[in-house]
Amino acid sequence: MGSIFLSQQQHSYEAAKIALHSLFGEERLAVFDKLDMELLLGDLSDDIKNHFLKRTISMVSMEEQELLKTYFSTNMSLHETCQQLFMHKNTLQYKLDKIAKKTGYNPRKFKEAVVLYSALKIRATI
Repeated sequence: MGSIFLSQQQHSYEAAKIALHSLFGEERLAVFDKLDMELLLGDLSDDIKNHFLKRTISMVSMEEQELLKTYFSTNMSLHETCQQLFMHKNTLQYKLDKIAKKTGYNPRKFKEAVVLYSALKIRATI
């Protein structure tokens, strides 16, 4: 019975870690039942995570990663991102283009943004 309890505690601990790392931007609350992608990504091996990060955002600075987090937390809204970061729209577009050149993934194209979003989520779990 004791090993079952420990197993449940370990599962709860891992779920709480995933919930904590799922928060982006101004978010302060994570609802476990809504953590679909986070649960999937949280179960990858460290080798796979590191390989994926190397292929995607290894060349992206921490400042650029924070910009992407804000951009994604606003549902890729240029206007809202500019407001939150006190940045001119042209400056934001320039920075997003710079990230696209560095990574090969354009954050303004949905499929490519999903790759970058996934990389940020994985980075948060390491």
